[in-house]
Amino acid sequence: MDIQTLLYLVPAAGVVGLAYSFITAAWIGKQDPGDRRMQTIADQIAKG
Repeated sequence: MDIQTLLYLVPAAGVVGLAYSFITAAWIGKQDPGDRRMQTIADQIAKG
């Protein structure tokens, strides 16, 4: 693998990784937050 290939491959891999992270974050944001008890527990965890 020569340097020219790496100059294109590394940024492309970064873009793919960022796209995956945004897609995953959007999917997580769409999930059901759960019942009242689960939300209370999540609130307590977030507060520390």
